[in-house]
Amino acid sequence: MNKQRGDVIVFNNNKLMAVFNSINESIVTISTDGNITLVNQYAQTLTGLSDTQLLGAHLLDLPDNVLTILGYRRDELKTMLDELSQRVMSLKPKETYRIPDVIPPRVLERAMQPVRNPEGELLGWLMVWRDVTTEHEANQQREAIIDVIIHNLRSPVSAVLGAIDLLDEVIPEEIHADVIDNSLRVARRGAKRVLLLTKSLLDIVRMQSGHIELERSPVDLSIMAYKLVEDAAYMADEYGIDVHNEVPDDLPIILVDEKKIRRMIAHLLDNAVKFSIDNSQVRIRATPKLDKIIIQVYDTGPGIPAEHREMIFERYAQIEGQLGRWRGAGMGLAFCRLVVDAHGGKIWVEDLPKNRGSVFNVSLPI
Repeated sequence: MNKQRGDVIVFNNNKLMAVFNSINESIVTISTDGNITLVNQYAQTLTGLSDTQLLGAHLLDLPDNVLTILGYRRDELKTMLDELSQRVMSLKPKETYRIPDVIPPRVLERAMQPVRNPEGELLGWLMVWRDVTTEHEANQQREAIIDVIIHNLRSPVSAVLGAIDLLDEVIPEEIHADVIDNSLRVARRGAKRVLLLTKSLLDIVRMQSGHIELERSPVDLSIMAYKLVEDAAYMADEYGIDVHNEVPDDLPIILVDEKKIRRMIAHLLDNAVKFSIDNSQVRIRATPKLDKIIIQVYDTGPGIPAEHREMIFERYAQIEGQLGRWRGAGMGLAFCRLVVDAHGGKIWVEDLPKNRGSVFNVSLPI
């Protein structure tokens, strides 16, 4: 049976502890005064302290090496406990960190949740640590392989593009037959798409690893949109799709990373053409709204089911049954979100009424 002493719940139910000890994660509960009220066996192994040493102890009284293992600096923990004593708990995202000076290296993921009584009053924290070392190493290895592939792809693709441009210049005008023009256009378009994907994939790896640098400069979106629509029109023309540029000339200048924003919009236009029906339209608009500019790309595709509207912005995401004209790698929209987030903006998708397609919206600060 459980007993309650003031704000501290003391767990002495053997069945409850058996459940906590069967979970392959370290679990600790803390009362509002900062005292430890529950630890499972994995938490004891993690800290190197027994339950008699942990139960009833104040978090700040734990040795420095234990706080390091738990992923806390003493000053940071004191601030959090001061909030908790006021029965306030700021929402904390999951945090992944490496335990320093440990061989072999270990990486832990820490999550926190409030513990409340039936009336909603805060009683303390539930803290969970999960060992993600194996997952972390696998991700690092995968990203290293991706990095090598990208760098080995980028140079030959750039060389192919250079050769195509050179051929286009040196072939005499009198023998520029339609078959040659079409062949050069198809080759150039294919090489550009591969180059776009490799650059975006490299940026995704860097941004998700926390290595992102924005080279901001003043950008006129109307000029950028004109060129992007011109490029997209080459691909769209093959399917009878008109790409309409509805971006006005008098937009405010925005301070952004021009290359990343250009590739972000290129991905959205690429996606719109990929999923739109033949002999239809793709449109791009941009309008100022207070201190932001809203960019919108419209397609005439099958739409995005509500349950997939967040998932499609994740890496390798694919909606079953919606492959489009060519099968993508599921990287374009993931890149778009990372770029928009890095600029302090927002990206989302909505369906158009009467099943007339989708509109992808991007909000960027002016």
